[in-house]
Amino acid sequence: MAVVRDGAVPVLRRHGESRRLRWTADIPATMDRMAGFNVQNAMAAAMAIAHGVEPGAVARALFTFTTSFEQCPGRLNIHDSHGFRVILDHAHNPAGLAALGKVVTGLTPRHPRSIGMINIPGDRRDGNMLARDAAGAGFPPERTHRVSDEDPAAGED
Repeated sequence: MAVVRDGAVPVLRRHGESRRLRWTADIPATMDRMAGFNVQNAMAAAMAIAHGVEPGAVARALFTFTTSFEQCPGRLNIHDSHGFRVILDHAHNPAGLAALGKVVTGLTPRHPRSIGMINIPGDRRDGNMLARDAAGAGFPPERTHRVSDEDPAAGED
């Protein structure tokens, strides 16, 4: 069994038969397919069918799951309030930052400026690299700040 994409539609292939699933844009966590990593996650979730999970149960899970803080804290949580937008995501490697950068760039700007706050635990050797890669991911370096509440050398013994 495999789940592949035919354009924007995931297709379940099993025993020589193909079954088109719903449009990935209809899955709230994909943010109209802007969050490509969640499109990939949805396709992986569809593989649960191969392990005996009812297709309806998979569909209900995918179409009711959002990136709200209540359902998935720290994963693409977006909150608009008091004249600014907060996007909270636990992107912890360069690929994650690049994927997050695509989402941030793709969001319709509602506010005149954006400031990136990157919190990198002090025990990460690659902390400075992640801050540098944030700029490459579309986060302007003059408005991107690294925040750490731990000793940068912690855990490097």
